[in-house]
Amino acid sequence: MATVYKALTRPTLLQWVPIAPFIISVFCLIILGLIITKWMWLLILVLYFLLRNMTARDEHVFTLIWVGWKALGKKSKLISRHVVNRFFGERAISHTHYDNIDMREFLANMKLNQRQPIEEFIPYSTHIHPHICKTRWTDYVATWELSGEAFQCQTIDVLEMLSQQVNKALVSFSGESVTFYVHTIREKYTDCFDSVSGNKVADKVMSLYYRKMEKNPFYRTRIFFTLCYIPFTREEKMERKAKGLSFQKKTQDEAIIRMNELRETVEGILRHYRPQPLGLVEEGKKVFSTQLRFFNYLMTGQWQKISVGNVPFYDVLGSAELYFSSDSGQINPFDRTRYFRCIEIKSLPGDIDTGALDGLLFEDV
Repeated sequence: MATVYKALTRPTLLQWVPIAPFIISVFCLIILGLIITKWMWLLILVLYFLLRNMTARDEHVFTLIWVGWKALGKKSKLISRHVVNRFFGERAISHTHYDNIDMREFLANMKLNQRQPIEEFIPYSTHIHPHICKTRWTDYVATWELSGEAFQCQTIDVLEMLSQQVNKALVSFSGESVTFYVHTIREKYTDCFDSVSGNKVADKVMSLYYRKMEKNPFYRTRIFFTLCYIPFTREEKMERKAKGLSFQKKTQDEAIIRMNELRETVEGILRHYRPQPLGLVEEGKKVFSTQLRFFNYLMTGQWQKISVGNVPFYDVLGSAELYFSSDSGQINPFDRTRYFRCIEIKSLPGDIDTGALDGLLFEDV
């Protein structure tokens, strides 16, 4: 009962002076007086009036001080009891009891600050044009998604002619400081019609049919064509850095004009394959980039909307953990785990049949 109603009791007082703190303080002053000087015993009178003044404001003042001290947290070292509350900025009391754990083994093996961040491998920096992305090294990148040609409806001669035209056109860029990348992405997808016929029975049958298709999705292959242009040599980059921002802006505007000319030429070459340029897209009051969405997919294997802000792109892209071994790898995005392995095909015989490796495009990968 005494424990339950402890808050209703008064501390032991003598002339409005708490006995326990007073006796402890007097004992300490007597010991100090014997060690240092007996003049310290005069502080007993000062101590009496000080404790009386503190108790006059609140009889439980020392009890409250003790409770506040306990709220600082548990620590073997009294000086560092407040460390546990640095995170919150205020005194915090947990609802869970935690045992004392030896963290030395964890800290010795999990050096998180020594892990290699992916941002150092991401070259993309910012958008300088709705369809042009600049890298850290002032290279310009533009990407198209190719819808492709309906090869089933074309003869072999027409397909070979289109292939030769593209190859010859790409060879014509040999004098330019450009390079090209082609990425083929295999993914699941579902397709359906959104129209409503007005016939309830037909609409219900159609919804059930498409619902069944969603459980067994199709596979499709998406082809992305990327143009990379290096507008400045190493000497020109040093010159731009030395002459200041105004000269950098002038040369950048000139390089953007040249990059747009290259983009128009490439789009003309790929016109038979219906190229769709990737770039900035406005949705409501926010601006997203389909080009960054594609770059992020190459690193994470997952399509995500990437907004464009004032932060460099290498601080935004790459929201997945990557693990590599000698011949395979693992990607851990936020909702699943994926594994991959690279196959290098160094050479093929000249008399191999066309489409011999097309079977890889139809695997569940």
